[in-house]
Amino acid sequence: MSKTVERLEFSLQLASIPVTLVSKEGTKSEYILSEFDGESRDTWFDYINDRMQLSKEPEAKPGTKEENTKVKFKRFQGVQAKLVGMCLFNSDNVLVSEAEILKFPASVLNKLFDHCQKMNGLNETAKVEAKNE
Repeated sequence: MSKTVERLEFSLQLASIPVTLVSKEGTKSEYILSEFDGESRDTWFDYINDRMQLSKEPEAKPGTKEENTKVKFKRFQGVQAKLVGMCLFNSDNVLVSEAEILKFPASVLNKLFDHCQKMNGLNETAKVEAKNE
């Protein structure tokens, strides 16, 4: 007996979100927050991997000799700006520099960072990897 195979269909169009930023003077500038392609995602993973430190610490569990692996960031500085800077394009379709992004208010940077994580599946990836270890 053969099983029915479900057809998979995917769009190769990168997801994007229009963003309007209003300067202190009230001038509006248009941007696009864009999903990673595979190369950009790998670049992000390499960047984050270089910032992580794994440590195995014995965990006291009755009847087991398991080790508990903890992940710690070596440094947080620039992490949000790096991710946003890999996703945020100006009206000329040029990535916005991390130096410029670091001048954004923290509240704006936090929201852009959250959207970048969601659109690139970075939150889900971290949860799945944590469950598998």
